[in-house]
Amino acid sequence: MGELLTEVQALRKENAEIKTMLHQLTVLVMKDKIDTTWVAETEAAAMVGLHPRVFREKVKAAKAPWFHITLRHTNGRNYQYSRKGIIKFKQLTSTEMI
Repeated sequence: MGELLTEVQALRKENAEIKTMLHQLTVLVMKDKIDTTWVAETEAAAMVGLHPRVFREKVKAAKAPWFHITLRHTNGRNYQYSRKGIIKFKQLTSTEMI
């Protein structure tokens, strides 16, 4: 009976460890998906606090720290920007001001 109890406790511990690892993996995967999405030009410019046209010109010039933001051209005159790049840009510029 003691062996069975020890085995059940070991399985519970293993189950808890698996749940913890699964949660950490889920958070990692979801964070990656959120950070790599593309954002429309108006939303991206609003995130930085600039007019969309000014924002596009600065990103196209690709000078530091703007080169972190990647863009892609969709149909017509629509541009999309990487959310991950905008977050990186905001982190760099907020620490430079301090």
